[in-house]
Amino acid sequence: MEKLTRRLPIGVQSFESLRQDGYLYVDKTKYVYELVHTSKQYVYIFEFKLDKSADEALAQIEEKGYAEPYVADARKIYKIGVNFDSKERNITEWKVKV
Repeated sequence: MEKLTRRLPIGVQSFESLRQDGYLYVDKTKYVYELVHTSKQYVYIFEFKLDKSADEALAQIEEKGYAEPYVADARKIYKIGVNFDSKERNITEWKVKV
């Protein structure tokens, strides 16, 4: 009988390792818009990283064009890059770009 619990692939960088080491993989692509919060006046776009930097998170927001659907919008856009540190198990850095 297969184990009912499986490890999550935090920090795993290859699909080969995911398959060989028995990790549970969840494709988060379709949930990317859950990282966007909108109100009547503002749009908040979040990108979260693990053991990287807030700058890398902000760069991904730009590279992937997460703000593009809101550019013609009158609301003010806030891009928020956040880093979680796996050793500290907490947010260690965050930056906001307007």
